[in-house]
Amino acid sequence: MSAAIAVTAPQFRNFFAPVVSAVKVVRAAIAVSSAVERNLRPADVDLRELGIAPTAFASIKY
Repeated sequence: MSAAIAVTAPQFRNFFAPVVSAVKVVRAAIAVSSAVERNLRPADVDLRELGIAPTAFASIKY
C-alpha cells in the first residue's frame, strides 16, 4: 500500500519561499538596471529589495 503524503499550506509556502525570494531580487535588479540605463532614479522599493539604502543611492552619480 502506498501512503498519501499530505502537504499543508504553510509547508507549501515554506517550500517555495526561497524561489519567490530569488525571483523578487532578480526582478528588482532588472528594474534598477533598466532605470539607471535610462538615466532615471530607480524606485526606492527596488533599491531596498537589493539591500541598497535609497538615500545612499541618491549620492551616486548615475
